[in-house]
Amino acid sequence: MWKEKGVTGLSASISAEGLVFYNETEYGYKAALAAVMGGQSVQVKCLERSKDTSPYLQGNFVITSLEMTAAMGEDVTYSISLENDGEVTYKGTNLTA
Repeated sequence: MWKEKGVTGLSASISAEGLVFYNETEYGYKAALAAVMGGQSVQVKCLERSKDTSPYLQGNFVITSLEMTAAMGEDVTYSISLENDGEVTYKGTNLTA
């Protein structure tokens, strides 16, 4: 009488917030906006701050939302949401928290 369920597919989503810094040397708001406008997926690597060489999660993701907040007299911030575009690899040994 008990129904059985199995995994038929996996998906991953990521959301984050950051400061807009126009001299960004890493992937920031400007590059994210270019990817959205170009209709491209982006390669994402999730790292712990103290371990910047070994990602615990990585794969291609599509940016599903990108919002900027620019209140007068305050820092400009952005929020981003992403969903996987294909396989995502996870290495739990690279995550200590």
